Amino acid sequence: MADDWRKRLTDRGYHALPAKREDTNARWDCEVRVKDGKNVGDAIVAYGHAYADNTDASVPELKLKVGDACYMSGSRKGSPTEIGQIVGFHTEPGDDHIWVVCRWYWRPERLRLPDEIEWHERELFLGDEGCDDSECDVNSTAAIELTPVKVLPFPDAPLPGQVAPHTFFQRRKFDVEAQEVVEMPAAGVEPMDTDEPAEAPAAAQPRAAKPRRNEQKERLDALEKLVASLQGRMAAVEIAQGVGRE
Repeated sequence: MADDWRKRLTDRGYHALPAKREDTNARWDCEVRVKDGKNVGDAIVAYGHAYADNTDASVPELKLKVGDACYMSGSRKGSPTEIGQIVGFHTEPGDDHIWVVCRWYWRPERLRLPDEIEWHERELFLGDEGCDDSECDVNSTAAIELTPVKVLPFPDAPLPGQVAPHTFFQRRKFDVEAQEVVEMPAAGVEPMDTDEPAEAPAAAQPRAAKPRRNEQKERLDALEKLVASLQGRMAAVEIAQGVGRE
């Protein structure tokens, strides 16, 4: 059925059905340019096949662009999908197959982290490496799962317990070589290059001390209202633009 792609994954992107499937197809959804001998672009449409037991099913599609997150198939039922932050798309000379360049998100539950590091079940750590084509992984678009996923940037606060399916947040990075979680600036913005040192925002000053557990709960409660509001506005914008998905 047309809904089979949605049934493939749990709301946190784990395989509810066997991971094996037909390859995803992809076509360009942008102007293609030539760079370093490759055809490169910033947007594609990934699309699938009707399932064999329902030849009347519509073919699902998923539009993706640079900066979006996407699910990539895992290895088996019960295993997690990989979640990538898209850096670019390209085709190799003489071949029209589209490849996706990704910078990976890490699931904290799949890492061996010290007990003192607290994390939310919808939190992801962004890989702490460079993100140009030479330093990111290149993967086939055939592995893309046709389920939309969103990773919201909340660098200085956790996400509340009640969130929409396939919605995550990211406020920290993971240094693969050092095997360490890396805190991001409290303001959520990398300092700009200036001749004078950047001043820390006033709100970040109290975080120099280790937060008490009751303070962590207060931040959770405060963010719940903020995230609910943001998700509502995001849904409203998508509906207004005619691109909302069920």
